[in-house]
Amino acid sequence: MAAPVDESLPDELEEVCTNFHQRLMTAQEKLKPLASTAREDLHEGLGENLVDRAMMDLTVAYAANSLYWCYLCSQGVSTVEHPVKHELDRLKKAMTRAKDVQLKLRGRATTVNKEAAKRVLAGGLKTPGKQQDAEDSRLHKQRDAQDRAMAKRRSRSRSPTTLREASEKRKRT
Repeated sequence: MAAPVDESLPDELEEVCTNFHQRLMTAQEKLKPLASTAREDLHEGLGENLVDRAMMDLTVAYAANSLYWCYLCSQGVSTVEHPVKHELDRLKKAMTRAKDVQLKLRGRATTVNKEAAKRVLAGGLKTPGKQQDAEDSRLHKQRDAQDRAMAKRRSRSRSPTTLREASEKRKRT
């Protein structure tokens, strides 16, 4: 006969399970009014604002899918490629789009004044005229000539003996 198996949980795990159970009961209490009220009644409280209605529907759908995802995780099911993960991602994107519309309707959306942006870019990227191009070209040629002259003077000042001595010094060290 096999020895009896101790089925009690370690103290740390028992505390985690108790905490999880308490939070699950709290969530159930908070969701009870939502579950017992008809969708039309919930929408009625929001008035005619369609974006707020959509946000409420998306929030409820996200909450339900999140709870299902938690259930799957607690059962040891891999949720990486599970359809509920894809649904949660889809709902996140939809909530982001709805929030953008909501902000735009309330006048807080970031908008770009296209005409002002064009003026700023045109002023900053203005191409110089032909006269400016000629002046730039002349300055570049002048600098190149100065650099060549400087290099020539340096090469004259170094005699072959100095270069030889320098290379011998490098070899010694």
